[in-house]
Amino acid sequence: MKKLLIILLSLTYLNSQFQKRETFFQGIIRGIVLDKETHTPLEYVSVSIFNERDSSFVGGVLTDNKGEFIIKVNRPGLYFLRITFLGYEKKEISSIKITPENRILEIGKIYLEVSSILLETKEVVSEPLPITYKVDKKVIEVSKIGTSLSGTAIDILKNVPSVSVDVEGNIKLRGSENFLLYIDGRQSPLEPSDALQQIPASSIEKIEIITNPSAKYEAEGTSGIINIVLKKGKEEGINGVINLNAGLNEKYGGDIILNYKRENIKSFLNLNYNKRGFRDKIYSEREIYDKEIKSNGETKRIFNPYGLRAGIDFNIKNSNKIGILANYGLFNMKNKGFSEYEEIFDTLKNFYKTNGFFERKGPFFEIVFNDEQKFNGENHNLYTEFSYSKRNSDERNENYKRDSLNYILSGNKRFELGSSNRFISRIEYFRPLSKNFKIETGYRGEYSLSKDKTDFYIYDIEKEKFEIVDSMCHEVGYKNNVQAIYSLFRGELKNAGYQIGLRIEYSNRKIGYSDKNLRYIFKKIDYFPTFHFSYEFLKLNEIFLSYSRRITRPRDFWLEPILTWMDAYNVRKGNPDLKPEYIENFETGINKEILKGSFNFETYYRIINNKIERTRIPYNDSVFLHTPVNAGKSFSFGSEISFNKNIFKILTINPVFDFYFYKLKGEIYGEKVTKGEINYNLRFNLTAFIPFSSRLQIISIYTSPSNSFQGKEKEFITFDLSFQKFFLNRNLILNLQVRDIFKTSKRGFEIDEKDYKYYQTFKHEAPILILTLTYDFRGYKPEKKIRKEIEEEREEFEY
Repeated sequence: MKKLLIILLSLTYLNSQFQKRETFFQGIIRGIVLDKETHTPLEYVSVSIFNERDSSFVGGVLTDNKGEFIIKVNRPGLYFLRITFLGYEKKEISSIKITPENRILEIGKIYLEVSSILLETKEVVSEPLPITYKVDKKVIEVSKIGTSLSGTAIDILKNVPSVSVDVEGNIKLRGSENFLLYIDGRQSPLEPSDALQQIPASSIEKIEIITNPSAKYEAEGTSGIINIVLKKGKEEGINGVINLNAGLNEKYGGDIILNYKRENIKSFLNLNYNKRGFRDKIYSEREIYDKEIKSNGETKRIFNPYGLRAGIDFNIKNSNKIGILANYGLFNMKNKGFSEYEEIFDTLKNFYKTNGFFERKGPFFEIVFNDEQKFNGENHNLYTEFSYSKRNSDERNENYKRDSLNYILSGNKRFELGSSNRFISRIEYFRPLSKNFKIETGYRGEYSLSKDKTDFYIYDIEKEKFEIVDSMCHEVGYKNNVQAIYSLFRGELKNAGYQIGLRIEYSNRKIGYSDKNLRYIFKKIDYFPTFHFSYEFLKLNEIFLSYSRRITRPRDFWLEPILTWMDAYNVRKGNPDLKPEYIENFETGINKEILKGSFNFETYYRIINNKIERTRIPYNDSVFLHTPVNAGKSFSFGSEISFNKNIFKILTINPVFDFYFYKLKGEIYGEKVTKGEINYNLRFNLTAFIPFSSRLQIISIYTSPSNSFQGKEKEFITFDLSFQKFFLNRNLILNLQVRDIFKTSKRGFEIDEKDYKYYQTFKHEAPILILTLTYDFRGYKPEKKIRKEIEEEREEFEY
């Protein structure tokens, strides 16, 4: 009996060991997917593996942001790969053999070709769509939006889902002006509107819209993050792009991008200069108490920025990368205005005119040092970054009121000199804990110092000169200190992926006046959890949902309790009792292939507590006082629907429709306010691929009326057109752009309160014609690189 028991135990042990060996067998297939023409990595490409014997599905993954993928199989055998990506030709690689002796197979580089349908002229008439929807963001390929190539980043954002831009260049992301602006993954040292006016559209590779960021990102910003990704060379040798543009009414500029890459060194240089002049017409009516004022006027705005951006990366022994980035530029904006006024009080009428001048300019500088250390194992690395930025911003504002004979009746003048210094440090650590579970943790510290000095003058009619008003002058200093830590846990379960994160931020803000005995200190610790989940089904179809908690801290000057004149008819005063907004954001959506096109549906629900509203109330019988208040709570529930489809082999359509129900509930100046409405926007992008290497694009945008706590914005519609002609194998592009073809870009705003009313319309200069010439050159390429590419092409042919 003993012997039989020993034999049975021995057999059980041997069987378990054999099963262990079978269970723990793991084959690994690695590779990287690239665009064949540009050699750029392709993210979110579907890579599926099948059993070559019966074509049964074994598994699949999506490529990461470097285009890389790793597929694991649990038994030896003969397999084949199928690589698919919307807008590209499908590719299969067969005869992939995994054995116990050869468990790891390096596929190397896999090149995908753009989907193409050849006309009689043998030209490509189809290409990847301009907008790609991914699990956590929308990605806009800027080169595919021809109507924006001659402008700035703001002109591109006008055509982007979830984003709206008014005639003055103010940007809203899902209805909110509070968002973070990143440039190449780093927060911009400039104000978002200034920074976006600074960046030429031709220097942008893509724009990423992140509406529900993970714990990795700063929690600041009601509606999320806009990340501008600039062009950089990816090919060996020297290459670059030159852009020149010119239009009517002081519109011209250009930029050049130079890249150099060889072995372990990669560098780039970007120079840009632009001048943009706009002539606009403004009509307004205001009724304060018993006085009515009407005005008709014109303004001329000129943006004249230039910039220089350079960087270099060193790869050391394939395990360490060191980078240096420097950025310098000058922002310069001028606004000259002239208006004629009619003032009515009872039966009396008074006529006068005003002229004004506003200028804001200043240089900025930024330098960044970063280091990436790779450890043993896939995706196991440590990233550190340190940056310093400095910005000066000087403002000058002059306003005059004159009679019919042009004599000065009154006037004021304001000078504001500002400067800021900011230090940022980042540490991020990534480590896989198993094949399906990864952890990421990090730290970010930001410390900034800034100051503003304001001098205010009033025109003395008797002395015929400006006299300083000491009571309206002040000097203020700001200190901001935000320290944050975060952790992210990522996992995969078959076709599902999840991500759980927590961010903790400590903020310490100080505001002090050197000429007044005023000090304000704000300290707080906040917690920001995030959650993301995605599930892939039926190959390329995917459903996702996410949650995040965010914050919008009041801007520095919103807290200043000092009266500051903005112009002759508007003054502002901050509110030191202002509380930060806290935002709860929920999103869900689905990406699906329908009728050989791409369909995307997203829906979101957002709650904002301590909603900050900038109110406008009478200061006297002709001047408005602007001040921010915590107005209560707002609720937004909305959806975004888009569809991308190639039709008739030469047309691409991309309709985007978004709508949301917006409810405001709160109290302003002792009066309860409850408002609710449905807002909606429609964008339609039609691209026609024409013989003889040409492309025609039409983009139309409609924005519905929209309510705020105190007023209502009027509806808006515009049509833009561009025609592109390609030469020299698409290395030379001629682009003719016409914006606002039918002169419909008219904006309006109105307030209707008990004691005062206000109405304004703003009409842009239209149509705007700009011609752009782009030359993409590829210069010296080392002979070693050429031989390597030939070998890669041979390997690809063998597959």
